Amino acid sequence: MPLGKGFTMRAGARLEDLLLAGYTLHATGSSIVLPKLVIKAITNDTIATMIASTQHAGSSITSSTHAYSEDVSASKADTVMGLIVATGMNATLALPLSCLSPHKTSSLKLPFEPGSHNDRHKLLINTELSINGSATPLRSLGIITKWDEFVDAKSAAPGFQPLEYMTSGRYLGELVRIIFMDYITTECGVEVGDIPPWLRLKERSALSTEYLSTVVAGARSPRQLAQKLQVDFPTAADSSWIWTPAYTEALITIAHRVQIRSSRLIAAAAIGLLLCSGDIRLKGPSTSTNGKGKMLHEPRELTIAYSGAVIEKYPMYLATCQETIDALFFSLCQNEDGVERIVLRYVEEGGLFGAAVLAAVEVRKEKDVQTET
Repeated sequence: MPLGKGFTMRAGARLEDLLLAGYTLHATGSSIVLPKLVIKAITNDTIATMIASTQHAGSSITSSTHAYSEDVSASKADTVMGLIVATGMNATLALPLSCLSPHKTSSLKLPFEPGSHNDRHKLLINTELSINGSATPLRSLGIITKWDEFVDAKSAAPGFQPLEYMTSGRYLGELVRIIFMDYITTECGVEVGDIPPWLRLKERSALSTEYLSTVVAGARSPRQLAQKLQVDFPTAADSSWIWTPAYTEALITIAHRVQIRSSRLIAAAAIGLLLCSGDIRLKGPSTSTNGKGKMLHEPRELTIAYSGAVIEKYPMYLATCQETIDALFFSLCQNEDGVERIVLRYVEEGGLFGAAVLAAVEVRKEKDVQTET
């Protein structure tokens, strides 16, 4: 399939062939002797992040990858999801085969016959949960605003990733910019011609999420931010625009609310996915206890392994996401399976280490086969 976010790779391309061709091209023209490259595993960052922290995946992953991360290997925590919130957003988790339609499983090479085993075997699924079609519940709940629709319509692929346009680093800065523009022109009566060029609607993506995170969200006061903006984005000599504390306070407020909504949407999506996988369940009329008020299972935590510049570095993003996960879990879900909490845990360079672990597992499998034969 074709890719979003400006990638020009054609549909049907074989990534392995492209990687090897590019490596060979640079290896032959390099003064440094480069080793031969053999590709054993290709994965995305969410799957790799989950693998890098997996203690108990409950999936088809070989046990060689379990307990890789020291952060979770000593705890009663099961890694149930890999979550990325960076330029884009995505999540991976292990889903029962019974959750997947036959046309998705019919071509898989499984070590067992699908059917009676469906409820106890799981596969790691790269959900691409923001892909085309995910806007339906967002619209029915009234979450999508006119500003979201503007960002979507002006994106490289309108309608392609509606949830991502509301949550990820590629779009948060643009969302804040157009909301602020709307505010100062419609509410404050500022003429468009007086606004600095970088703020005008024709200057798309002029305000980056990185700038929001490091400068706007970290401002000590509206007055201090006004001085900073006047230096970073000077106005034309004939413009009447002046950064006032009132304007910067509005900018700070808008940026904060956009961040809050993004982190809460990510948290809600994570809870929804875990309900799909069966790792957690909604509260029902019955509870499973032993008659003495104790749970039948040992208490444990579920771990969501996360990575990505937005969730890692944007002030208060991680805290808001964790608080929302806690609120949703404790208010909506039962803990009859012994699940006490769902915890976000950082996996440093998970996209790299997880891929390395998968490649190592494949090499080990080949060696084991050679030894047996």
